[in-house]
Amino acid sequence: MNGDQFVCSSCGAVVRKNFANPIAEAVFNARIIKKLTQSEFATLLGVKQSAIGAIEVGIRKPSPALALALSKATDVPIEKFIIDTWDEQEAKTPTAS
Repeated sequence: MNGDQFVCSSCGAVVRKNFANPIAEAVFNARIIKKLTQSEFATLLGVKQSAIGAIEVGIRKPSPALALALSKATDVPIEKFIIDTWDEQEAKTPTAS
């Protein structure tokens, strides 16, 4: 195990500390706090396990409907699942004229 990993206390899995983006981290943390596997979390949310996995590694972002479901299932503000620093940075970057 390297410095970027730790052992999950709820499932014993070796997981990473560094995340691709804040949304990936928020989804992972919400799932771990609920002590659910990706498969269990996906079932709770009505999506495939691969969707949760893709979000947690930063390959995709939750749809607005999934962000709402995540918020309702975890009592985490929806903003944690829809706003990340990349989006904020893009919004602040002026476009060339």
